[in-house]
Amino acid sequence: MSSRSLRPPAPLFTAACCAAVGILLADQATTLPELALLLVPAALAYAWTAPGRLPWLALLLAAAGTAHHWTKERSPSRELSRRLPPEGSTPTVLVGTVLEVSEPGRKTSGPPRSRFLLRLETAEHQGLSIPGAGVLVHAKGEPPRCGERLRLRAALQQIPPPRNPGQADMASLWARRGFWVEAFVSNLQDAEPLSPPGVWQPKQWASQCRVWISQVLARGIDDQPLRHALISSMVLGVRGAGLREAEEWFRETGTLHLFAVSGLNLTMLAWLLTTGFRLLGAGSRLTALLTLPMLAFYAAAVGFSPSCLRALVGTLLLLGCVWVERSSVAYNNIGAAALLLLFADTNNLFQGGFQLSFCLVLALLWLATPLGRSLSTLSLPDPLLPRKLWSRCQRWRVRLCVSLCAVVAASLVAFVGGLPWSFLLFHQVSPAGLVVNLLVIPLAFCILGLGLLSVFSMSFSPVVPWVNGANALVAGLLLDVVRLGSSLPGGHWSVANPFVKRPDFVVFDAGHGAAVLLDIPGKPWLLDCGTESQFDFLLLPGLRFLGLNRLEGLVLSHGDAAHIGGALQTQRTFNPQHLVDSFAKDRSRTRKQLAASLDPSGKAPRHVGAGDTLQEAPHPKVEILYPPPGVQASLADDKCLVVRFSTARWSLLYTADAGYPTESWLLEHSADRLQSDVWVRGHHTREVTGTDAFVRAVNPSLIVVGGTGPRQDAAPARTWAEQWRARGITVWLQQDTGAVVGWVGKERRVRGFLNGQQLHW
Repeated sequence: MSSRSLRPPAPLFTAACCAAVGILLADQATTLPELALLLVPAALAYAWTAPGRLPWLALLLAAAGTAHHWTKERSPSRELSRRLPPEGSTPTVLVGTVLEVSEPGRKTSGPPRSRFLLRLETAEHQGLSIPGAGVLVHAKGEPPRCGERLRLRAALQQIPPPRNPGQADMASLWARRGFWVEAFVSNLQDAEPLSPPGVWQPKQWASQCRVWISQVLARGIDDQPLRHALISSMVLGVRGAGLREAEEWFRETGTLHLFAVSGLNLTMLAWLLTTGFRLLGAGSRLTALLTLPMLAFYAAAVGFSPSCLRALVGTLLLLGCVWVERSSVAYNNIGAAALLLLFADTNNLFQGGFQLSFCLVLALLWLATPLGRSLSTLSLPDPLLPRKLWSRCQRWRVRLCVSLCAVVAASLVAFVGGLPWSFLLFHQVSPAGLVVNLLVIPLAFCILGLGLLSVFSMSFSPVVPWVNGANALVAGLLLDVVRLGSSLPGGHWSVANPFVKRPDFVVFDAGHGAAVLLDIPGKPWLLDCGTESQFDFLLLPGLRFLGLNRLEGLVLSHGDAAHIGGALQTQRTFNPQHLVDSFAKDRSRTRKQLAASLDPSGKAPRHVGAGDTLQEAPHPKVEILYPPPGVQASLADDKCLVVRFSTARWSLLYTADAGYPTESWLLEHSADRLQSDVWVRGHHTREVTGTDAFVRAVNPSLIVVGGTGPRQDAAPARTWAEQWRARGITVWLQQDTGAVVGWVGKERRVRGFLNGQQLHW
């Protein structure tokens, strides 16, 4: 008899695979005929090739695909997005019910900002009144409560796609949750509450539970906010603003999974509960009966994420098998959890958390156990020596080695199994995680255990601070291990997207600021770096998407926070060999903060001006054309560094926010060095930019105009662009194109990231 025939049946696992295939096929269809053309042959093929298996699985495949198509194409929110203009916003008055309120994010100096989901009932515009449509609301002010009915004045628009390479595609992410429209509310104080929340709102209750548990975990360690934030995040599965400074360490070591409520949390809780009940004398069946509702209560309180729900269903089935005195089948448990999530929302299949959770568990089931057994054979005594003759020392050594080999095998399989997501989603590989995970998993187990013990012992008030204090010590040790792992040389590196050819330059769309990457292999230069917040959501993902780990140089054009606000983070993350700043003095607070931060490390920026050359040919030549010594100007825009970057094949001129005084000086003193293939210009605060004489001196094949965000008035820049387009020069506004990506080696091709417009010259 073969081993395949001895394997216990797992019909739910097969059913989940069929449902996933149906959903994947249906996601490619936009009309009902296309849907039928994809699903019917697949269902018939399965029924023909597997007649002995349950034939209803073919119907399940078709049913799952049909349900996904209906969810995707017939959503009220999608119908609402079709009625909105593709660009711009539509002011209106909305009446709806609050579905969910997001956790508070990063604190700002201004008024608090909130984000919540609204189920629309009516709208002021008749064409936009689609009951049941979901709207993502961004507002200033304290967030409302779940279940509350509101009337508010808002500006509706379609959720915009990403404007830069590597930037998170929030439009697709929210569309997978059934939201295609977002609304902006200037002040929530002007919103009119129509009715309070109902008697019991599950999401409001879960949010209150998380707040209460976080307060319990803070007793006695109020003066250690970072450690408290780590403990709360690991116990509750939420990441607040308190972990922002340490989040990058976990990302670089591949240990972000510690913040997801998964099997580790539920296993820890189940072990505590079963141990406690058995100490009280409860039998196995009574222990399982008492543990089941407590696990469900915990999962509901922390939110039913894919990893949490998978672990919960598996634990419930395992304890249920104990109750009925039957053995549990791991593949059946996984299939049951997957089916439950797919039935709840077919779009769960396309979430990275869902894919990682289930695929890694399957990889561990298939590979970790055989690999652990193979490794453990290396520690066994002489195979000719009978097991009965092993000494006590040999027995302890074998047990220790078997446990260690199992942990090493699990860590190695999890690392290799997660590589596809590391390449395609995170664009980063962390070999240090192989070692760091071996150390942090036991520490995480201790933190979870002490955290849950603190919650259970809340009635004994004197005990809670002592438990939390011990937990803070363990959390501090875990932070030290992760920080050390992130600083290991070669411990992590960025990986370029394998399906995208690496460009020669990228002009990021940074709104009123700027960030320009000039990427010569081995010599990447960055001209400006946007604001501090743009570094996190725009520049850092973009540079990782392109596979950059270090920078040759960082040039800071002038003291505008929109241009150099992220300089300190860029310096810490990419450690540029050359840090270049202008010698012209200004009153920029950002430049002063940067100088004060770099002074203790002993790395001061190099101050340059007109006539300086940062790098000579045959490498890419980087020249500074402006400002001259002794420049006198009241505005920082008139002290901008003007940089010309040139190689053997192409050249680029970057003038930042320079205006008429700068251009006049350049025409008088450096007119013979201005000619460039690409000219990247910004927007001066007051002066005219781009005079006729200056454009003729540069004689560019392409002019990229930045400095105007998607919601800012770009009328002057658009008028200027139309004038030069009429004269035969290509001018692109980043308001229309988003980032501008160029391949100017043999191809000499440039493409707008947002609209796909291309230029060859």
